[in-house]
Amino acid sequence: MTTFRGLRCFLMPAALLSFCVPAWSESRWKLQYIHDEDKSNLVLVDIQFSSPQSGIAAGVLQQKHSSKPTSLLTTDGGEHWTAAPLPDGPRSLFAAPDGRIYLVGESGVWISNEGGRDWKRILKNKRLTHVYFLDAQHGYAVGAMKTVLETKDSGGTWKEVAAADEPSTTEERTTYNWITFWTPEKGLIVGRSSSVERNERIPLWMDTDPEYR
Repeated sequence: MTTFRGLRCFLMPAALLSFCVPAWSESRWKLQYIHDEDKSNLVLVDIQFSSPQSGIAAGVLQQKHSSKPTSLLTTDGGEHWTAAPLPDGPRSLFAAPDGRIYLVGESGVWISNEGGRDWKRILKNKRLTHVYFLDAQHGYAVGAMKTVLETKDSGGTWKEVAAADEPSTTEERTTYNWITFWTPEKGLIVGRSSSVERNERIPLWMDTDPEYR
């Protein structure tokens, strides 16, 4: 088992939430939540804490003929969790230290100033995968098709970041799926470019696919 000195770590196998106690005490995992309802399954995709006490997990409640975006909220460090609806199918979460919660959903970016109890959409875009906010005004959103957007007015307006086009991969196959900063000036965007099997019967010099030119 892996422990992290001074950190409380959450795992999400299906709808089981566990955490490891700090490394200086007895190392063990404790069950925090289990979805135990007949004819339904809760699949969690992300979990974020804005403080040691306040956290949110996002997922989808799958039932026989439907699926509902759902969150689990805690205000006591994960000891107790309360289910709450989400306005969109979740892809990822970002929690700011001042309590703001951002949800990247299938239709765009949402913000909650009430710990995940109410939501307001601040960006409509189906390509997005993740966001990072340096403060309440300045943030970034990344996603498919080499999408990197920046806002400096709390999501009121967004503009494209030109550096997103610099990688030589094709736009249609390139997705940025993670962004983080370790200082206000230094950050990292991670992504991938999927490849397709090349038709070897076509000479390379005749191939019109930009990835092979």
